[in-house]
Amino acid sequence: MSQMNSPAFETLPPSQPVTGWVAISLRCRRLGDVFHTSYPPDAFAGLNQREPVDKIGKTILLYYFPPEATAGTANAPSSGSKQVQ
Repeated sequence: MSQMNSPAFETLPPSQPVTGWVAISLRCRRLGDVFHTSYPPDAFAGLNQREPVDKIGKTILLYYFPPEATAGTANAPSSGSKQVQ
């Protein structure tokens, strides 16, 4: 993706709270595969409890986590303008 003139992004850390925008594929959310790195299948399970803001195409879910949404939440997903596919 860095060679496709895409905006800067960071890989979503598993099981850590974040703020900002998160884009994640259904496969990554279900299986934990992120850019050829495998995390446990439940690494992004916190996303299952949230409704995505939108869907990009058929397989990418878009979430937004405002700063106050992660205060005191140990298992909320995280971002800070992080985008994951």
